[in-house]
Amino acid sequence: MRHFLLGLAFFVFGSASAQAALFRVTVSGEVSQIFALSIDPMIVPFEVGDAFEISFVIDDQAADQTPASSYSSRYAGGSFDGYVGSYLIPTVPVTAGVLNNAPPDGDDYLFVQYRNSAPEDFDLALIELQFKDTSGAALNSRDLSADLFNPSLYTEFIITLAFGNASNAGEFYNTRLAYDRFIVEQIDSAVPLPAAFPLMLAGLGLFRLAGRKRKAS
Repeated sequence: MRHFLLGLAFFVFGSASAQAALFRVTVSGEVSQIFALSIDPMIVPFEVGDAFEISFVIDDQAADQTPASSYSSRYAGGSFDGYVGSYLIPTVPVTAGVLNNAPPDGDDYLFVQYRNSAPEDFDLALIELQFKDTSGAALNSRDLSADLFNPSLYTEFIITLAFGNASNAGEFYNTRLAYDRFIVEQIDSAVPLPAAFPLMLAGLGLFRLAGRKRKAS
């Protein structure tokens, strides 16, 4: 009986740990283009040639928020941070999307973005990393995984930052970033995700019960 309880405890504890799996993607390079849609002069806090590094953390076991869709999925969770030139990117939430054979052309898309629908005083309005494969062969499903974050799988990879003012609809400063380094790494979180706490407590309880049975015998 004690061996059974120990085995069950290891299973429950391991399941809780698996639920806490995260991965981080870090992209670095330099600013390649700055342009505006009807705004002049440019006032972004960096210039062409400045270095950048953008990182985001995301949970590859997040639930799909659009399960009824036949070709697209959307996942929330995680955050962006980093810098472009002297500009420090604030910690903002991440949304990821996977479009497998999207109509009308059947292209595959993977995107990660932060979007501010009401920026003020030229606040950060958009961060977007968009991967596109015009052959429709890069993705086999709508599932999110760390393996998808590989620019060589796609025919296009575009990184965009936009700054805007909600009082001037459609008027944004846009920035394109050219990357020279792309790193994906698994994170073993020291703090389990909230959903994993009940499983971890159950596992610890089974360990304790097994220990009591051992003393009693």
